[in-house]
Amino acid sequence: MLTGKAVDAGSRRGRPPGTSRRELELIALRLFTGQGFDNTTIEQIAAEAGVSRRTFFRYFGSKASVLWSELGFLALFALVVFLLATRKLNQKLV
Repeated sequence: MLTGKAVDAGSRRGRPPGTSRRELELIALRLFTGQGFDNTTIEQIAAEAGVSRRTFFRYFGSKASVLWSELGFLALFALVVFLLATRKLNQKLV
């Protein structure tokens, strides 16, 4: 008898679940941290997430917009706090 629920996760049919915005953010931030913002391409982010370039742009208008997302903003804030906390008192920020 069918109950309308899959027996196990392996029996799921149809299109696989999509990548979430949060997953793309995490992947992008990891790549930015590892190889730098300028050296990371949208194609790399999309490939790492297993999605197309077009799908990336459904979530974000640009590569830079990842940094201004909620998670990206928190990561930038944490970086600034860390840099301020670890600098010498008489050292300039730039």
